Amino acid sequence: GVAGVFFGAQFGDYYFMVTDCRTGTLRGIVEQAWLTKRRTAATGVVTAMKLARKGSKVAALIGAGQIGEEVARVLPHAFQLDDFRIASRTLEGASAFVQRLKPEVDAPMRAVGSAEEAIRGADIVITITLASAPFVKPGWLKEGALLVSMGGVHEVEFGVLGEVGRVVVDDPGYALLRGDFASWIDRGEIAQDAMRRRIDADIGEIVCGSKPGRSSESERILAVIQGMAVCDLSTAAFLLDKAAAMGAGQRFTVTPQMKA
Repeated sequence: GVAGVFFGAQFGDYYFMVTDCRTGTLRGIVEQAWLTKRRTAATGVVTAMKLARKGSKVAALIGAGQIGEEVARVLPHAFQLDDFRIASRTLEGASAFVQRLKPEVDAPMRAVGSAEEAIRGADIVITITLASAPFVKPGWLKEGALLVSMGGVHEVEFGVLGEVGRVVVDDPGYALLRGDFASWIDRGEIAQDAMRRRIDADIGEIVCGSKPGRSSESERILAVIQGMAVCDLSTAAFLLDKAAAMGAGQRFTVTPQMKA
């Protein structure tokens, strides 16, 4: 029942405007920078909820940026983790991330010195980086592991594709333009049509039940989840409803002069 538009200035603030899609009435405006970070993280965690094997206890997060912070905040709401490993470009960066987030995160976070140390033995691996070269290598994912690659750059070596039994995306077209799949195609490691055929489902199809998710406890799964603006819209509408119920936010009235 809603429509929306994202707008902002290149060096200014960004916002998401939500309207009633039937009447065009403005329902509200939500600050966009935080919204996109939380939406992206939540999409990755929902993917893990649908595709990780039951009883997953060990998670690895590669990337200590702002979206990584949101992943760290959200993931423990979905899983009871015994070990939550954080890796970044440097151990110092990962350690600072852990110290900063510890008061907010209900999971035993710890910094590790490398992506390999974080990934080996993990049930759930989430990558959200600006890496200049791939860092997830063949042979690192345990049986039954879920890898959620969320960065719009080359994070996963092509050989990992041969080790996974299932490939999931949030949007096939976009996944072929940016990130791991696009890098593999550009490097000539796989043709675009072949990569498209290798995609088993999008996460929406799995959430609504029109396609299956995990087929076995031993199956490795690769999910390339980069975020979609439609999730900004649904999240913004949810926040506006919640704000109205709480009496939060700032109310304003659109006057005829403003319309003009």
